[in-house]
Amino acid sequence: MIKNSARQLSQAMPFLLIIGLGILLFLPSWITLLMLWLQWDQVLAHGLAAFVLFIVLTVFHPPLGPSAEQRANQRSPGGGWAGTLALLLGVVVWLLFILTNITTLTLLMLPALLAAMCWAVLGFRAMLSWLPYLALLALSLPFWSDLTGPLVTLASIVVGNVVALLGMPALIEGNSITLPYGRLIIADGCSGIRYFAISIMLASCIAILNDYRLKGWLIIIAVAMLFGMLANWIRILGLVIVAYQSDMQSDLMTDHEFYGWLVYGAICLPALYFSPIRRRGPSFVNHVYSLTRNGLLRAGLIALSALGVYSFYQGDINPLPPLAISGEGFVKADFRQPALPLDLPSTLQQESYWHAPTGTWVGVARFQRQNSQEKLVPYLPDPINTNIWREIDQEATAMGVDLTQFQNRGNQRRALQILWYRVGPYQTDKYWLAKLLQIPATLRGDNRFVQVTMQHACSSLNCVADRAQLLRAASALTLSAP
Repeated sequence: MIKNSARQLSQAMPFLLIIGLGILLFLPSWITLLMLWLQWDQVLAHGLAAFVLFIVLTVFHPPLGPSAEQRANQRSPGGGWAGTLALLLGVVVWLLFILTNITTLTLLMLPALLAAMCWAVLGFRAMLSWLPYLALLALSLPFWSDLTGPLVTLASIVVGNVVALLGMPALIEGNSITLPYGRLIIADGCSGIRYFAISIMLASCIAILNDYRLKGWLIIIAVAMLFGMLANWIRILGLVIVAYQSDMQSDLMTDHEFYGWLVYGAICLPALYFSPIRRRGPSFVNHVYSLTRNGLLRAGLIALSALGVYSFYQGDINPLPPLAISGEGFVKADFRQPALPLDLPSTLQQESYWHAPTGTWVGVARFQRQNSQEKLVPYLPDPINTNIWREIDQEATAMGVDLTQFQNRGNQRRALQILWYRVGPYQTDKYWLAKLLQIPATLRGDNRFVQVTMQHACSSLNCVADRAQLLRAASALTLSAP
């Protein structure tokens, strides 16, 4: 037992050193990630557990190094200048993201930086053998919220079709299931993201313990994803059946957390019990990677230089004149109400305009970054209450922005909306692209962000005339500094 522990520690020590150096040298991002883990949000509640498993597996089941014969035939240890160049490129990208406060992309760089550091210090083969462990670490990063929308859509389609097949009297509209005694909404909380993420995390652990290659990884991850989604679909379907049978009076309608985990356990625990186990034989005892002094020195200098640049760019930012609406027919009218009520963060300075010739409402939400610790593009949740309004159509316009049509779930009223963002001198109607445009805007020194929302209430169900009026108002609008 002691001999095995000593062997495992000697195999793991080079990787533990890289982890320690990576945490120390990129400490600002690791602190941000730790704060996100400790919030215990549903989309990242497993984050700390994934990180702990990453460390534990690296220590007790370390990546296999080259055999004695392979080490004898190796020309030179370490990653050489190729690994150093990869690390330098990764550090430059990380620096751009952290200087522009693009948190998600900055954190997504952490496994890549550890991989590049491993390449620079231990060599390319060592990096390849450590990639499965880094993939497990990547599961602790905050990208899961981007998957909730597709998972909700898929769950709505599957559950809606099963409900129809069962012959249950229900009106199915997207993620809304209306029963004779009430309505069920398959919202973000019903995406099953926790079951999905935990299934992939457990499958990753099994793949690492069994030293699977790429084909085995793809198979076990695909099975885990299917099991995670299947558990959530069965959970939602069970709630629909209970709601129908109990006339929406069952306690499960308001408290179904424990019920969901019971369903998940009933599906995934047997799968874990019957999962394969493959043990390493005694032939892997001396498979150890060796550190190189030159690689450590180059990696440390690159990372320390990045920290120096990061520290230099911290501080206040000179303000610029705010951007405002201009154009013929636009008047400021804060008393006017939008056709679709918006829920925007209080950090944005909001104004309302009215385009009298077309009857179009325009909302302007502005933000200007004052210091380097703030985001140029703030976090913006969906401003439309999807429990009341549902999107029924979207089309591209000649102006390069999408026009979206919404319908009220209760009274069937319709409204049109055009929404776009101004990030410094750049314009887009895609939020994810606006986040990326922070980088060139920040480098240009323009720290102004504006969200422009144009809305028009439909006078008829086809919205044809109203669409023409909205497009006319959009073509007359300009955004400029006074």
